[in-house]
Amino acid sequence: MPKIPEETKEEIDKLYKDGLKLPAIARRTGASVSFVYWATWLRKRINPETGGLFASLTEYHEHLARKKDNPETGMPFESLAEYRGYNEKMRMGNQRNKWLGEMITAGLNQGGYCQSWLAEQIGVSRQAVSLYVSGKSFPKEETLGRLVEVLELGIEYDSLEEAVG
Repeated sequence: MPKIPEETKEEIDKLYKDGLKLPAIARRTGASVSFVYWATWLRKRINPETGGLFASLTEYHEHLARKKDNPETGMPFESLAEYRGYNEKMRMGNQRNKWLGEMITAGLNQGGYCQSWLAEQIGVSRQAVSLYVSGKSFPKEETLGRLVEVLELGIEYDSLEEAVG
């Protein structure tokens, strides 16, 4: 992160005390919203683990992650990386998501289509389709219906619910 001049930090404090919202402060000062957040609210938060102020937003997120218990071990997460890894594993481990990802891949291959084409057809981003295919996300009900219809998967929504549980 580039060094923010003291004058800018002082202006951020003044605008915050004047009641401006964080995005407006960021626009006026040229600082990022995350820096304005850190410079106002977050930097005034005391880290109970050290007794000092949080040095960064990352340190604050690390602290929050260590306060959460890992359901697999019953013990607190040791780091933000461990917490994020657990969440990723849970999303990837979801059988419904995996099953749908396999169905989408088969439908795309059968029709000779790509993920970008599918995204356009069902009205979502290319990234959303990628998340569905990889099993990291599951579409909303109306998107799921369009997906089944566009790929001509030959299944009804009720049977899809039964299949994926």
